[in-house]
Amino acid sequence: MKLFIKIILVLCTQFIALNSQAVITIQSVSGTSLTESDSSGNITVFGGMAGVCTGTNAANGTATCNSCGDSAVPAKACNLKSIYGSLPITISFKSDKALSNTNIKITTDASVSGSEASEFSISTATAAAGTIINAALNWGYVCNNDQNFLNTNCIPSVGDEVSFQNTARKIYLRVDENNNGNYTDEGELKSFDIRFQYLNSTSPSVNQQTFCTSKDASAFGMCGYKLGVGDSKLYLQEIYGASSAGGAPAKSIYAPDWYGVALLAYDVANVSSISNNLTVPQIKKYNGSYFISENTITGLINYKNYCVLMGNVNKAQNIYKFNNLGAAAGINSNVCAIPSEVVGLLTDKSCFISTAAFGSDMADQVQILRQFRNEFLLTNSFGKSFVKTYYRFSPPMAHFIEQSEILKSITRLLLYPLIGLAWLLTHFNFFIILSLTALVFTLIVLRKRNQVLKP
Repeated sequence: MKLFIKIILVLCTQFIALNSQAVITIQSVSGTSLTESDSSGNITVFGGMAGVCTGTNAANGTATCNSCGDSAVPAKACNLKSIYGSLPITISFKSDKALSNTNIKITTDASVSGSEASEFSISTATAAAGTIINAALNWGYVCNNDQNFLNTNCIPSVGDEVSFQNTARKIYLRVDENNNGNYTDEGELKSFDIRFQYLNSTSPSVNQQTFCTSKDASAFGMCGYKLGVGDSKLYLQEIYGASSAGGAPAKSIYAPDWYGVALLAYDVANVSSISNNLTVPQIKKYNGSYFISENTITGLINYKNYCVLMGNVNKAQNIYKFNNLGAAAGINSNVCAIPSEVVGLLTDKSCFISTAAFGSDMADQVQILRQFRNEFLLTNSFGKSFVKTYYRFSPPMAHFIEQSEILKSITRLLLYPLIGLAWLLTHFNFFIILSLTALVFTLIVLRKRNQVLKP
């Protein structure tokens, strides 16, 4: 009987002791470029720096800043949610036990004594059970204790693309809930992963890569695309890049994983003329298989020529490796298109009578007419109205023509004078052509007049 009572007392004591061990849970982490949490509640925070936050986008010490305000062309690496050394990383947590002058420490070291770095924060908290409590450190503390940085501004002394040396770096939150001074009791320690990447936006190799029209083993992330056209929008019909093992887009070894792509659409002649500050990048996120399901570029105006610049975005939210290098990037049909009420590729043969007649959207005659459309018709209200009407009525005519070789031949004969005029207008000054035409017409009239007056 006595033995039974002893067992019961021991079990009760252990039960009471177990329930006296309060547990802290991290609710959120802010002051980051991106914070992720998996299905098990494991948190990873990312910070990125590329370019400089200036003007109204300058760092204010309380929130991330936007470094995508540079007007330089070609576009430079930047970050819409850039961190900086003095930006606080705020950890919001709860305890299921009431706290009274409870000590809190934050460090980058798993050791209680802080052998790698002294504790950033030694503060106290008094709060009821279940109350949200905030504790903070700043990015400069983490950078200053990483061998690749060793400073509080998070800018390395050398290197164009630099990440934390310790790729398993963590932030440790210690809450001495039972006030015994050792921070080692179960439930008193929580941690999360922290990743950081700095990019030197003055480096061309960071900013640019060659536009591709098929898979390119030398690319980082995605390097090219095929544009589709819709009503007041464009979309990525196809996208090209280089894939590493597992199907993930290729990246540098220590860089954070890819997040998606950034698309900048603007009314310019070439993607190399697009700067960061012309338009807000539209971020298209990958799914778990690195597939972009939401691939539409919205907010565009019909019958207006847009060129689309694509940059790659990683989880540090750095935007870089823009596809604005190479001869292919200078061909409008590769990177530029015109939204219209006709849904489908503007270069699709079902949309153009000329394409149906010549059999290919890449035929020289079709290219001349396309250039004429972009450089002359779409530069004035009359031309835009003509193009709009043409897009509306040409598809059924094109389908009808492409069914008959005779109709194709007749259409080609009818188009050649227009193609000749379009070629002249796109290669020579309009007023020179008009003057020459007037001169030729005058000479013809005078010759006829002389023939009539001759006895």
